[in-house]
Amino acid sequence: MSDILCIYYSRTGHTRRAVKEIAEALGAEITAITDDCDRSGWRGYMRCGMDAMKTSTRPLQPFETEKPLGAYKLVIVGSPVWAGRCASPIRALLKRRGLEMENVAYVVTRSTTQRSEEVYDQMDMYTGQAHRLAVSLRPDSEGYEFWRNDFIQNVRRLLENDPKDPDNYRIVAALYEQKRSPFMALATLDSAELRFGRIPLLSAMKRQMLVATNQIGKAIDEARAMAEAAPYEAQHHV
Repeated sequence: MSDILCIYYSRTGHTRRAVKEIAEALGAEITAITDDCDRSGWRGYMRCGMDAMKTSTRPLQPFETEKPLGAYKLVIVGSPVWAGRCASPIRALLKRRGLEMENVAYVVTRSTTQRSEEVYDQMDMYTGQAHRLAVSLRPDSEGYEFWRNDFIQNVRRLLENDPKDPDNYRIVAALYEQKRSPFMALATLDSAELRFGRIPLLSAMKRQMLVATNQIGKAIDEARAMAEAAPYEAQHHV
């Protein structure tokens, strides 16, 4: 019985392929979900886009997992990107069961060059904790295998250590930075801040990355927030 659950929705098979490959590499349990809506053909395609834009959901078909969702060390949620949003069945899953997931990671698949990483924040709205890891994959693209394998390696590193240790976020962010993926690194540090609060070491790392990506205003805001959070000690002032 695995400590990792991969749960996904796939309309065309692209998300199923990506999540299946990840699950096989990690020895994870894998479960597909669907709702009660016919999403086949061009009518189904149009319905998917409209549902995503309206953030509407339909009842899910029953599905089973070997353990309660909260008993897994990591739940990897796989979703296609529809109109810049997660798929409606995945939104339905997270709305109804997201708070049960102790630690989550996301795998999103897309058909365009736009990475659609804002989808991660949309999905985080329904979970008890921010996502630990995430990857945006474009099937059959040149970088597909690289980013898929990178995600698998990061999952392994995360689970080798205490999943609740904030230093794991620093390690993952540093790895993303080495791979010249500063926005993924920033997303990881944002997740750490939501989970643990503002930590000086991670805040300093975040400020450096904000400056490196020319987000000077955000870097200033981060510095101010860190300064305001520091306790006032009279003996350190004249």
